[in-house]
Amino acid sequence: MVNRQEIEELAIKLAPVLDGFTAEVTEDRPVYLVRPDGACLVVHRVWKRPERARIIAGYPDGDAGYGMPRHEITVAVARSPERIAADIRRRLLPA
Repeated sequence: MVNRQEIEELAIKLAPVLDGFTAEVTEDRPVYLVRPDGACLVVHRVWKRPERARIIAGYPDGDAGYGMPRHEITVAVARSPERIAADIRRRLLPA
């Protein structure tokens, strides 16, 4: 099963291969990948799918996103960070 520590490790490995993103890992918050321009990705485990992680694109600062569409993908945690980053760029981030 993918636990909190494994999600943190995944985010830390993804940050260097996702252009401009850094991992923000604190005990009392979700695991984030953030960029200076306000782009934000949240990394979660997928309930009852231990081989998957959910990557959710956050809305810019100041916009809670209530009532707005949710943009997310799931990825296989066994893949390399480079492959996961390619999936994120292709399937989730704007061109």
